[in-house]
Amino acid sequence: MKLPAAWTLVRDQDVTRMRYRQKSRVVEWGFSRRTLSLRKAHLFLKKKYPNAVCVIPKQVHGRRLLKLNLTGPRKTTQPDACDGLWTTQKDVLLTVKTADCLPVFFMAPKNEVIGIVHAGWRGTQKKLTQHWMRTFVRKTGLSPGALYVYFGPAIRSCCYEVGPEFIRRFPSKVISRSPEGKIYLDLVKANALQLLEAGVPPRRIVDSGICTSCQVKRYFSYRREGSQAGRMVSWILQRPL
Repeated sequence: MKLPAAWTLVRDQDVTRMRYRQKSRVVEWGFSRRTLSLRKAHLFLKKKYPNAVCVIPKQVHGRRLLKLNLTGPRKTTQPDACDGLWTTQKDVLLTVKTADCLPVFFMAPKNEVIGIVHAGWRGTQKKLTQHWMRTFVRKTGLSPGALYVYFGPAIRSCCYEVGPEFIRRFPSKVISRSPEGKIYLDLVKANALQLLEAGVPPRRIVDSGICTSCQVKRYFSYRREGSQAGRMVSWILQRPL
């Protein structure tokens, strides 16, 4: 994983965090590991960012986006069903939970816009990531080149075996076959192609390269563990220095 020079990477036992610092503020984003339960991950975030409002959406594998414009004192908010969030506010902690689905982080550091998406195969088929990016362009008037996009841990094409119906659902570029005839979906590539088609420069897309199914000792994987799998929490916020 090669990060842009302005990014700082911090790894510890329970989370991976990244930071982009500017003169008056900082953007921070990251994801938890399986050493933290969902409840403990949310407690970690509340302790790490005590001044932030934690946004925990009800995820439905859909295409709905929500812009956060929060007012009044609160510590946590649970908005209506959606799978994508964005805001221009500081100290608003946007979160999604995953266990094989792809967390996609968006930031336009010079323009004070951040966002996050929960992209499973259904959301990817509905072009949720591309929808987020085009909404950003339409609402802000900025170009796709103003964005950085980061792909977090997710199941990769090495492990994501799917049925033959997926051949009709996705472009051939993101489908592969093994010598035995098994079919695999490249979820990350599918999302990357959507962003490239919408005008995001390749150099602005950064991939963690982490496969949750391969690294099940570090990350939760629904494919490996079934209904017993826990969930990782991914987050992004911008805050004053």
